[in-house]
Amino acid sequence: MESIEWERVAAVICYPGSAALIWRLIHCCRTHSVPLIIDSVEWYDPCHTAGGRFGPFALDSEFRMRWLQQRAGNVICISSYLTQYYTNNGCNIIRVPPVIGIEADKTCTDLMRLPAISPGQVRLVYAGVPGGKELFPEIIAGVKAAKQRGIDVSLDIVGITEENFSIILRNFGVSDQSLDGITCHGWLPLREQALEIVAASDFTVILRDQRRSSNALFPLKFVESLSLGVPVMANATSDIAEYLRDGREGYLLGAPTSEALEGAIVRASQLTAEEKQQMRLQARLRARECFDYRNFAEPLAKFISSARLCV
Repeated sequence: MESIEWERVAAVICYPGSAALIWRLIHCCRTHSVPLIIDSVEWYDPCHTAGGRFGPFALDSEFRMRWLQQRAGNVICISSYLTQYYTNNGCNIIRVPPVIGIEADKTCTDLMRLPAISPGQVRLVYAGVPGGKELFPEIIAGVKAAKQRGIDVSLDIVGITEENFSIILRNFGVSDQSLDGITCHGWLPLREQALEIVAASDFTVILRDQRRSSNALFPLKFVESLSLGVPVMANATSDIAEYLRDGREGYLLGAPTSEALEGAIVRASQLTAEEKQQMRLQARLRARECFDYRNFAEPLAKFISSARLCV
């Protein structure tokens, strides 16, 4: 940091690192009278961190979130949960969800080949590696329950192999590890490959428990799915209910359960091809309205220009 021409710096924006890094930045910014802005995007549950509740990672995270980042005084918050927390602690804040570039004159077909839409068929996708936030067994149980009712439903899983699938369910105590209607694509080396599978689906599934980690962050996969014109089936964690209107950009589940997901799959199976296409279009429009980065350029510029010096 000694080589930085501090007189030319308007502000420093820090994506969360270790407490040691933020502490050093606070010291440097105080010394040179430069505002420090923290970009806060999540808050881990201690029990889900390496080493557990009293491990070094959990302790570092709690120290940063509860005390150190407040010393900076300026926070870009990804969710209303974090916005409320840092507002209550006297910080200068702005809320910015995950953003993406969405051209106004482009449609889904400009990004990915639009799949053939079949009424009665429901193609779901889950992208990512199931962790502490994901209710993965509930997703699998909901899909299998709908299939047992005779619904033509399938689930593509991007991020884990068939072997991983069995191990994860076994760890959750699920005895039925069959892959009927489920395809595991494993880890894909190119992001575009994963997006192609998402774009070819009817719905992305996001099912999470009501806990701090789920409400503090905002799932990027939700934004990416809508931007591809793929509606979402999700329960109301974080700010999802603010952006997902039931029956328009997808289905907002009343509870994070297999029964609620099964009900949404049944509703989706009753859509006509035209209704499916309209829902895809609405998802794309919602993404452009709420998550295009151009919408936040001016508010962010004002926020940076009014940033406070470190406490």
